[in-house]
Amino acid sequence: MEARVQAVVNALETEMQAVMDEVDVCLADAQEWVTGQSEKTAALRDQVRELQDRISVLARDNCALRKRIQRRDARLAASSSGSASQPVETQMHTLQLKARGGVIPEPVRDLVRELVALGLKVDQVQTAILAVAATVGISVEGSISARSISRIMSEAYVAEQMQIAEGIHTTKDYLSRNIYLNDGDSHTRLSFGVHSAPNHKSATQLKGWKDLAADAFATYNASPRGQANPGDARSLAIKSRGSMSDHSEDQKKFSNSWEDYKRTCDRQVRGEKALASRRPDKVLNVLVEETSKTVEGAGGNEAWASLSEVEQQSAVISGGESGEELNAVKGGYTRMSAYWEKAGLQPPILLMNRDNEAASSSKDPRTRRQASNKSCGGAIKLVELAGAIFRHKDNKKGQQDSWRWYAESVLGHLITFPDTSNTRFGSYAEAAAELICHRDLYIQYLEFIRDKKESCSFNHLEQNVYRGLQDPPTLAELCILALYGQAVGRPYMRLVRQGKLTNHLDLGPLHDELKQHIHHIIIDPDILLAADARHEDGTLDGKPWGRPDLFVAIHTLMPSLPSLRGALVEFFEGALETWGRFTAEFAPSGPITQLSQTQRQKAWMRPTNDENEGALGIKRVRSRVAPNMSQHQHDARVLYSTNKTGTYIAELGTEDRAYLRHEARRLDASGLEKKRRREVVEADKRVVAEKCRKIQDRVDRVDERRRQLVALSPILTTADPRLIEEKLTVKQIDDHLDWHRLFYDNRRPKSTRRIPLKSALRNKREKFQALWEAVTRYEKSPLRVLPSLETLGGEEEEEEEDMEVDEERTALGVQDEYYQQSVRLGSVGWKHLSVML
Repeated sequence: MEARVQAVVNALETEMQAVMDEVDVCLADAQEWVTGQSEKTAALRDQVRELQDRISVLARDNCALRKRIQRRDARLAASSSGSASQPVETQMHTLQLKARGGVIPEPVRDLVRELVALGLKVDQVQTAILAVAATVGISVEGSISARSISRIMSEAYVAEQMQIAEGIHTTKDYLSRNIYLNDGDSHTRLSFGVHSAPNHKSATQLKGWKDLAADAFATYNASPRGQANPGDARSLAIKSRGSMSDHSEDQKKFSNSWEDYKRTCDRQVRGEKALASRRPDKVLNVLVEETSKTVEGAGGNEAWASLSEVEQQSAVISGGESGEELNAVKGGYTRMSAYWEKAGLQPPILLMNRDNEAASSSKDPRTRRQASNKSCGGAIKLVELAGAIFRHKDNKKGQQDSWRWYAESVLGHLITFPDTSNTRFGSYAEAAAELICHRDLYIQYLEFIRDKKESCSFNHLEQNVYRGLQDPPTLAELCILALYGQAVGRPYMRLVRQGKLTNHLDLGPLHDELKQHIHHIIIDPDILLAADARHEDGTLDGKPWGRPDLFVAIHTLMPSLPSLRGALVEFFEGALETWGRFTAEFAPSGPITQLSQTQRQKAWMRPTNDENEGALGIKRVRSRVAPNMSQHQHDARVLYSTNKTGTYIAELGTEDRAYLRHEARRLDASGLEKKRRREVVEADKRVVAEKCRKIQDRVDRVDERRRQLVALSPILTTADPRLIEEKLTVKQIDDHLDWHRLFYDNRRPKSTRRIPLKSALRNKREKFQALWEAVTRYEKSPLRVLPSLETLGGEEEEEEEDMEVDEERTALGVQDEYYQQSVRLGSVGWKHLSVML
């Protein structure tokens, strides 16, 4: 009985002890919580005192300002009362460009930034200030150097980085690409500027976005404004709602990579917030458990201990829409170019350059064939050549002024040829329409400038354009290109740029209507070709033709263009196919169609990519005007106007403006531009070195294969007992075929070689038949000397790439001669190439 009582007592004591331990833990937690709340309360009291002090200071400042206003009103009243009896005296004000100590005042800095953003060069700013000041009767004291002006623009660049980061940090709905901050129906554009990159790969583009965001947020977080309200660079990806670019494969891959990066950032930030909301002891237990699992999964402590110190350190550190239309024109033109051969018709004449023209007259058929293959003709080529004459991109070349004046003398008004030297929407279609409408005048003008010369002859460029304007197939292509621009191209861009659809995601119905319109033209080409063709039926938007005289000119030419109708149908079919491919995201099952209207509004984006393309154009123009301007100085000028940074700077306080000056000095002293150029060069060197390594590997594999074939005892006669299909394996047949292909068949001209490519021989029977035929040909005309290891690399042979080595079709063979020269690029070199590059 006593033992049972004692056991009960012991159990109660144990239970009481456990309860007391739990109470102690609860008390400790409560004490910790109370301590934390006390600290928070003390911090809040300090903040209240600071705010009270601030209110007192503001009250004093307010009182002083009120009294100052009262004194000003009194002076104005006194001045008004005496103005009736006293003459007005002109008071000369003074603008000080520098204050005491040589410091440029903030208003002057703001003025300098505005003038530079308007396009003034740094050495023109002070002259402009002096001219304006003299006009309004203000004297100017002091001066500003070009160095100071550049530094002031660097301050603008720093402010732009802060502005971008703060905009992303404080805005809920953000659309990345050119940077649009979406807030309901308001869409604020922010530009990151133009930045160089070593290549256009999707991984490089993704890294560029990450680096831009990291730089912007680092600049912002280091400022007093950012320290009070810091931001996270990952919010760029988290708040993104969509991206817009062309339909190239690298952009599709980038879009997928960005989606993965956005998902990763979102999970990281959510996880960090979840960890921060838990007690440290609970978080520590979870981390210990997960760390143990990770270590065991990687091989345990033994595997870790086996790593070197450097490897361990490395492992620890490592833990931490006009484009669519242009593509449609290209697709249609490609389809039309293939139409001539498919229909058995005479294609447009080749518009060869001078060298190919001379080569086409050679007695060597291979030379003539190569000249023909390297040349092209057709409407696009003719328009390009005409642009080089009538509107050359270099105003010191071409006949642009002479042509405009000549046209004015004949027609009574100037004619400016469309700009085909730049990638602008519709320029080629407009140029085609121009050539058709004034074809006779262009021919007449070419004859005029020919007769004006002492030699009375065309140069080669003029001769090509003159011939092209009189070639019926080329004229047919010009007519079709011009008709597409009138019926589809220009109306489409008019709807996109000037219509009510301002969101790219709402263009789906327009694309459906466009494809239906093209389909109608394919079914009934008379919509465009009939003598009474109506713009209500012919144009996408039903508005009048852009060039009614084009249709008159086309109908004048139609009797001499019998292939016009068929070629037009082919062009529009190719354009329709391309439109379908490049608007796949608007399909009924596509990603855009599945979005709700609210989601589309959140992911708002411009209908076209004009901002990005325009930024690149501005960069090119500025590079010609100021080739030595650094990248950040260029961005400072462009972004200042685009992002309205002047308004942002005006809202900054004294501490933030001081930070701008300090950061600008650091930026100018950092050698940022030199570092950027070095990174581009180093990236190019890595690309070259990698290419050289791959080429060297291919050369080594090919040379090794050649040595293997030289050591082979080839089958050279049909009487050879080995030449029996049942006795030979597929590999043995391939080896003997390679020997005959390399050392015998490749001596012949490429067009007369008889041994098929390995990829064309599908089974053992076909391979053996090819070997039998090769041996038969060899018997009729054998080699005088068989190749050997001693002669390998010294003889001159001709061979072609048609052999598969290491699962890759690699060239086996020598060109007309070995490259007996050393080539070294980067860290990789080779002595000779025996492979067709």
